[in-house]
Amino acid sequence: MLFECEICGTKTKVNGIWSHIRGHKLNKNTYFNTPEKIKYLELLKKENKHKIREQSPLCMEFYIKKYGEENAQNEFNIAKELRNKKVLEGLDKKFSLMSKEEKELYNKEKANKSKETLLSNIMLKYNVDDEEAYNIYCNQRKECSPRNVEYYLKKGYKIEDAENEVSLWQKKCSPRCVEYYEERGYTLEESKELVKKSQDNNSYEYLKSKGLNDEEILNYRKKTSAKCFATNLKKLGITFDEFLDFKDNKKHYYRVVWYYTNKTINSNIIKNIELRGSVEKDGYHLDHMYSISEGFKNNVSPELIASFVNLKMIPAKENIAKNYKCSITLDELILKKEEYENSTKI
Repeated sequence: MLFECEICGTKTKVNGIWSHIRGHKLNKNTYFNTPEKIKYLELLKKENKHKIREQSPLCMEFYIKKYGEENAQNEFNIAKELRNKKVLEGLDKKFSLMSKEEKELYNKEKANKSKETLLSNIMLKYNVDDEEAYNIYCNQRKECSPRNVEYYLKKGYKIEDAENEVSLWQKKCSPRCVEYYEERGYTLEESKELVKKSQDNNSYEYLKSKGLNDEEILNYRKKTSAKCFATNLKKLGITFDEFLDFKDNKKHYYRVVWYYTNKTINSNIIKNIELRGSVEKDGYHLDHMYSISEGFKNNVSPELIASFVNLKMIPAKENIAKNYKCSITLDELILKKEEYENSTKI
């Protein structure tokens, strides 16, 4: 990278300009006018950056300087693969010889140590206690992840737009959504077929075809349901008691109802639950006879809406047409619940 002398027109290296202008019996303050000084500083910054990149094996410039432009790309790719291999296997032999459980424990301890360092730095920087430092740490993490509303709020989005962006991002990351496959270059029709296939992987027929008996299918569903629920609580950032306190939030009321509904499903007392499936396959849906929507409007207990007496398997097309309507009244539901409880006591 060369700099042209304004006095004699000689081109010299940027870092060598000082020696050159001293030959004209000048110094940097008398030689440079403002525009030329800005131009020089920009060139100097670029040259220094280029030199740093030439010294780093993480940058292409390092390989261009060492192997020439023709072989640089190939050497860069080889080095990249080697780095990835070292990361996967561990940088030291001791780590690569560890068992899977030991590696998990090692990584967990390393992450905890890193977290403790970050928390102590936050405490020193903001002069706060442990609890306040942890809140700041959590907020900073949220602002760095596109799965959180805070990430988009920091970028200047309105709250509604931020929530829409989070929803879209989640759909693009879930193989149970059309957007996931469209993001990866599939057509709309191909995406729909792949979504159906993904949903069928947990169906009764699919699990049966894998050789599982009814008891094993029930245990599998209980395990996946519990894991999914724990993950959702973690995403919401709330405790189980806070989860049950739905207040006036309709969306949260639906979550609580479905939590209890899944518990009822796992109790294995719903007839024809194995017929559950999509409209395209003439499957059946699980219907809440007194709808969840009406339950929210009338402040009905989620446990009652999700109870065995309010659940029935009906054809999927019929359930979609029914929408939020009720096939029984609230009084009928309460009466059915009381009759069922009385019959079980006998």
